[in-house]
Amino acid sequence: MKPKVYITRVLHQEMVDIIKSKTEARMNSEEGIPSKETLLKEVVGVDAIICALGDNIDDEVMRTNKNLKVIHVFTSTQRPEDYKDSGMDFEVGNGLGLCITNSPVMAEPIGDFTFALMLALARRLVESDKFVREGKWYQLFKGARGHAWSYALHVGADIYGKTLGIIGLGRIGRVVARRAKGFNMKILYYDTVRRTALEDTLGIEQRDLDSLLRESDFVTLHTPEIKHIIGKRELSLMKKSAYLINTARGNNIDLDALVEVLEKRQIAGAALDVYEGEPIGPDHSLIKMSNVVLSHHMAPWSAETCKKMADGAVENVLSALEGKTPPNLVNQPFLHG
Repeated sequence: MKPKVYITRVLHQEMVDIIKSKTEARMNSEEGIPSKETLLKEVVGVDAIICALGDNIDDEVMRTNKNLKVIHVFTSTQRPEDYKDSGMDFEVGNGLGLCITNSPVMAEPIGDFTFALMLALARRLVESDKFVREGKWYQLFKGARGHAWSYALHVGADIYGKTLGIIGLGRIGRVVARRAKGFNMKILYYDTVRRTALEDTLGIEQRDLDSLLRESDFVTLHTPEIKHIIGKRELSLMKKSAYLINTARGNNIDLDALVEVLEKRQIAGAALDVYEGEPIGPDHSLIKMSNVVLSHHMAPWSAETCKKMADGAVENVLSALEGKTPPNLVNQPFLHG
């Protein structure tokens, strides 16, 4: 008999197919975060929950079903505090004999997405796309006969040969550094731990945070949540020509302070996939700005990564239900011994 699994979020169809091929799975049919009432109702009788970081899988949900053996979370983080912010207490899980597992396959796609944002921002791609879609290009050059370029419109900035400042040199920060080498960038990093071996391997240089902000043409964040590591003071240190990119945690940037410096053009622009106080609404100040690129917390979600995440979820769930140590166990560290 296949194990019974409840999936808390709407998934990419290939993910659903993979999970359903090995389990008896049912999935929440509505986009968004499931309510507590929905969770308490739907988890009854299941062997496993597959969920997102941010779903309220708290003590009550964990205790409501005696059959529950494993909770798989679509996230790469290993930090217990990140799970506890979502209500998932490792100590409670340990006491109930639950395995909590994750999906550490997000670094490469986030690295790609970071550079996608950087390129779109620096080369003003979103503005150019809008210009074409609104018919403005056609109106200006409709008689050009194939020579419809401008020396003045949407002139952006090069990335090649510039200085990139990486805040946080963990898995994702290192992935971004490797990509930056291909653009012949000078790479600086700030981290609480000096990474001497990586400095030699990647040809990168350590800086304190203030120096990194002063020297960098592009600053990209790849730390765990550090509330307002970039605030008004830090933004004031950046070059007027510099760009800020965040695919890490929304609370890492003081969003009000960022809006202020963008409005005053004290930095050149920002590209954001995560935000303080998600989701932002259609009346948010950022929406009206031409010097920003915005996306909806989607950096990891490529089709290839979705497949890897589904395969990993199945492997973790089945391993736990067979009494084995799952490959990506994040709680119960004693099981690793």
